[in-house]
Amino acid sequence: MKAKIAGAYGLMSLFALEAVFFYAVIGRHNAWVYPRWFDQLQYLREAYRGYEQLQAAGFSAAAGEIVAHPAAQGSLHGLLFLASACLFGPSRMAALAVNMAAFLLLQGATYAAVRWMSRSTSCAWASVAFLIALQFPWSQAPGSMVDFRLDWIGACAFGIALAAAVRSDGFRSWPLSVCFGLAAGAAILVRFISAAYFGLIFAVLLAWLLCRPHRRRQCLSLLLAGAAALAVAAPALWRSRGVILDYYWVAQITGPEHVLRAKNLGLTESLEWFLTQILEVQVGWGGVALAATALAGLGALGAGAGRAGRPDERARDTWAVALAFFAAPAAVLLVHPVKDGQHLSILAPALAWMFALVWARLERGAPRVGAALAAAAVAGSLVLAASVEVRQPRPQAVEREFREINGLGDYIFFRSEQAGLAAPRVGVTSNVEMLYPGVFELLGFERHRRLLPVVVTLPTGLAAPQRSAVLRGLEDSDFVLLVTQGSTGFPFDETTRAMLPELREWCDAHLRHVGDLQEARFSASLFERRSLPNAGLGTVLDLGAFVRAASQQGCATRGEPPSPPVLLSARDLLASTLEAFDYEVRGAFGPVRFAARDLPLGLEFDARRGRIAGRFERAGTYALHVAATNPTGTTDETIRVRVEEAPSFSVLEAPSRCRSGEAIEIAYGALDIAGKLDFVEFTDLTQGKSLGRIAAAPDQKGHWLGSLKIAFERPGRREILCRTVRYDERANPAYSFVDKVCAIEVVP
Repeated sequence: MKAKIAGAYGLMSLFALEAVFFYAVIGRHNAWVYPRWFDQLQYLREAYRGYEQLQAAGFSAAAGEIVAHPAAQGSLHGLLFLASACLFGPSRMAALAVNMAAFLLLQGATYAAVRWMSRSTSCAWASVAFLIALQFPWSQAPGSMVDFRLDWIGACAFGIALAAAVRSDGFRSWPLSVCFGLAAGAAILVRFISAAYFGLIFAVLLAWLLCRPHRRRQCLSLLLAGAAALAVAAPALWRSRGVILDYYWVAQITGPEHVLRAKNLGLTESLEWFLTQILEVQVGWGGVALAATALAGLGALGAGAGRAGRPDERARDTWAVALAFFAAPAAVLLVHPVKDGQHLSILAPALAWMFALVWARLERGAPRVGAALAAAAVAGSLVLAASVEVRQPRPQAVEREFREINGLGDYIFFRSEQAGLAAPRVGVTSNVEMLYPGVFELLGFERHRRLLPVVVTLPTGLAAPQRSAVLRGLEDSDFVLLVTQGSTGFPFDETTRAMLPELREWCDAHLRHVGDLQEARFSASLFERRSLPNAGLGTVLDLGAFVRAASQQGCATRGEPPSPPVLLSARDLLASTLEAFDYEVRGAFGPVRFAARDLPLGLEFDARRGRIAGRFERAGTYALHVAATNPTGTTDETIRVRVEEAPSFSVLEAPSRCRSGEAIEIAYGALDIAGKLDFVEFTDLTQGKSLGRIAAAPDQKGHWLGSLKIAFERPGRREILCRTVRYDERANPAYSFVDKVCAIEVVP
């Protein structure tokens, strides 16, 4: 018992050391960098949207939405991020903490199962050392622990299921077999492609058990485990069957992009690729040397396997399980036409078990030698991990590029806020990862705590687009990034590169040139729509200022707003005592915190959601005082609300006096609880002349505020009629209206 307690304390201490080391290195090298690699963009977007749902509706609603949403690759990463974000706050660090937590759980599950299998604490520590010594998880490469995609957490979940399968004692224990089935189901939910691996694994294990004596109970336990796995994973797989088929079969096997993705390797080349990836990338030569040295030392100092004896039944069962968990994914990955090295990380847990099994057999001849070598292996594994993590992962010029991309993202975020764009439309003329529109969407969340929905206007596939589609995309864009240098080499980039002179000419003629970026791996010019509004704000945003500021931020993960907040939501409102009042406070230059004071009776302010809600008790004109705060300062604003005790009413305001030829604004407004507002019509009663009709937009049917700009050339008194018209197809008559008249004295 004391040995178990000491082992648990030692394991927890090791986990704490790994976590602190991971936190420090990730904060220095990765958490502040724009989200790299295309696959990561999707998973982070889903995770951040889930967190915004949590903020709006609570944890249960967000979790339900995440689990119910059809997904092609997996359904648990968003839920895992929610749990991490609740503990550490919403950030990339919280997302990557999921990867680290999965790795620590894998180590703990492997330690416990190896100790049970081998009856040796030293062997358990050696298995943990092997996992820590792996090069790939620490490598800062695509699919590693610094990449929030499903490869690594899927590999860890796969390894936890492997440990549970071993602990089932050759499926002699039906409760532990059910635990294995539950772990397998969870691993499938983490990464759906694991279902193919587990299908083969269950088939291989069933064939193995059928060849054994007393097989009935074990086969029944395995089938019970399969039923448990199906109960956990089948609903999600069925719900997502359409997108799974499109992603894994159409896109990767039968679709046109298959030609670009497939490596078309023969069997010999595939085996060569497989072994190279395992030895050089996944385990790494340092890990191979550590494992080989430890086993050789254990064999030599312990007099080798000659004194070790034959493996017992637990070890024989474990060999069968470990080989099944290795062979199933290896066979799929070898024959699959797409060869991505990060997918091989799923083999790492089985390799750790093979190492542990050899260690367990050799150690029986020399347990004390095993303890000393296990301690040395753990120390050596930590040194290997540190050597990979602490080195400079990229040149200084690339570091500078990363910071300037953050500055570009800050500009697009704040300029979109300033223009009142709920979803800016962004076109990029190359598929280079650092300028992909999804990057700016996620930078909005990571640097300003608001996910910026970005509409991608140019074709995003790998195939060559039509010229007309490219030009049409430019016309639909609020922002255009014209990439003048840098290419992925795909047909899309080749087409747009050939069109570069034409695209430059079009952008110069139709858009406003904002600025240029000259980086180590690319160069680009940013344009924006000339008619892009600034919501009446006087602040002029400068791309160069944002880029310079981001270049000096070092490892900062937040972007500094250009000024104190500016209120974007309407300052004049209409309301009725007969319906609930709900006003969302919105401000530019976030992250913004809002506060409200001196609210009338019946109204309350929800600071978390930034909303004033409730019901006015009586008619009148009210002033709602709102304060908006960001890191640069606080802005106080007053919201004027005119309230009447009627289901619908209209208002009209105009200056009582103006000069001839001077442009004035006649403000109008209407509220209708039933949402039947249709149009307003202006008439100059003095001259008997129509001034025009304005139709209500779809979002103006219930609450509508606007203005008419007009100038009178001749002096004299003018009476202006504003007729607000409602249309209700169920009423008789269908049209009804309210007239308001204002008088204006026009002087020379």
